[in-house]
Amino acid sequence: MQIKKVFSLFDTINQKHTEGILKGKCFTSPLCKFNPLWNYNKQRGMQVRSFIQLVLVLLTSSYAGSALSGTSFNYYKDSRDYDTLGIVISANKLPHGFSVWGFTDFHSNQHTDKQQADFTRSFSEYRLTNSLISRWTNIDGIGLQAEYNDSTPGIDNTVWRLGFTYKHRFSDQHWVQLRALPLQDNQDSQASLIFSVSLHPRISLTGFADYNIRSGNENRWVIEPQLNLLMLENTWLLFELRYNEFEEHSPTSDGTGVAAGLRYDI
Repeated sequence: MQIKKVFSLFDTINQKHTEGILKGKCFTSPLCKFNPLWNYNKQRGMQVRSFIQLVLVLLTSSYAGSALSGTSFNYYKDSRDYDTLGIVISANKLPHGFSVWGFTDFHSNQHTDKQQADFTRSFSEYRLTNSLISRWTNIDGIGLQAEYNDSTPGIDNTVWRLGFTYKHRFSDQHWVQLRALPLQDNQDSQASLIFSVSLHPRISLTGFADYNIRSGNENRWVIEPQLNLLMLENTWLLFELRYNEFEEHSPTSDGTGVAAGLRYDI
């Protein structure tokens, strides 16, 4: 019954958002401004985006009682004069060796001065991993991974990837993960490094480096190391270095910045 109510609410939001788009009012009405996931244009509805992300959230929420499942919210102020509001979900003990991790970030435009909380764009990344191959090969930490990316505004920004991941634990607080995703729904591919290092019981260093291999185009790096300071129970102070070569080569954005923020773990 609760799921039916959630879908009914999302249908209502989608309908109102579509009406706003058709009237040319996107990002001027509250529903459009704070709902960039349901991005429509006059010819084509993008309900598949909200459907995929809703399913992942519901899937994770159904396992919220697990000690290895969680949700967190974060808010950043970037040196390039824009804000980021994000949600991260994870569930590590799904049936048949599956796990889910993903996030959606809402951003305002860069250099917006007094409109830094006007969220007009978003980026989402969700990963579905299966660890059964680790049991079959007796190699701890290896798995198969499918990844879904999307960004708004725009109607053709979705990316699907498939490949392998390997996570090596030096201890419970220190680990490094390598990902190779050679299969993509276009001719591109990606390799990445993710890491987590505990510097103190209340201080950790985490981050990633994505190397995007682009067929017929110049390859691009996206790198974000982050310092995490536990201030209160479930509340973290964050300092992040951001480098994005896609933004670096865009005429409307800067690719390098630093951000400070807060994270609250549920």
